[in-house]
Amino acid sequence: MNPCPRCGTSFQPDDLFCGYCGRSIQIKESDHSETEEAFNLSDIQFRLGIVHLKKREYYKAVEKFEKTLENDPENRKAQELLVYSKRVLQQTRDDT
Repeated sequence: MNPCPRCGTSFQPDDLFCGYCGRSIQIKESDHSETEEAFNLSDIQFRLGIVHLKKREYYKAVEKFEKTLENDPENRKAQELLVYSKRVLQQTRDDT
């Protein structure tokens, strides 16, 4: 028996809805794998962005943080680091 993702009540593997809260518990395997793949790609892009940021490769960092946000638009840390990277990149351009 599996727990409902919403309320934690146990349900049978062939149930379509939770008997307690009514939440749909059928998850298409393809939908889950696409979400997992997008999350993993987003996580990898984010980590690469941090690596480029530490190496002061701001242009590459901007690219990676933008890619992160394509797959995970709500990632606050990626948003903050993108703004920071763009600001430093612009200051570098202004100084030349």
